[in-house]
Amino acid sequence: MQQINHVLLIDDDPIFNIISKSLVKRSEFSPEVSTCSDANGALEELRTRVRVNYEEFPDVIFLDLDMPEMDGWAFLEEFQKFPEWSVKKCRVFILSSSIRLHDVEKSRSYKAVRDFISKPLTIDKLETIWSPYELAVA
Repeated sequence: MQQINHVLLIDDDPIFNIISKSLVKRSEFSPEVSTCSDANGALEELRTRVRVNYEEFPDVIFLDLDMPEMDGWAFLEEFQKFPEWSVKKCRVFILSSSIRLHDVEKSRSYKAVRDFISKPLTIDKLETIWSPYELAVA
């Protein structure tokens, strides 16, 4: 099974980030978990990681859609402009409370998005995506 070295959680809810970070670590899904409370901040962090070191770029991003200032869709538009290696290295999972079919379908139009997961994040959901099929680089 492929090792997940770094997970980035992007969500404007600080309580959700704390709980999800703890869950990811407890489940041993990844030893390193970082959080960003807004999409702009996440993009800046990712741009820094692109310049610094390939190894420090996250392997998985859990992305909320409904955030102030810049939503998850705008984040994805900007993320698509990153160097090809970084988009290929990182698998994005939409993690949203939205149940709109339009959002699920729209998420499939982004190459970096692997799946649409309904909140909350659970160990069962992590186990489902933590398979060689889901984590294989496209």
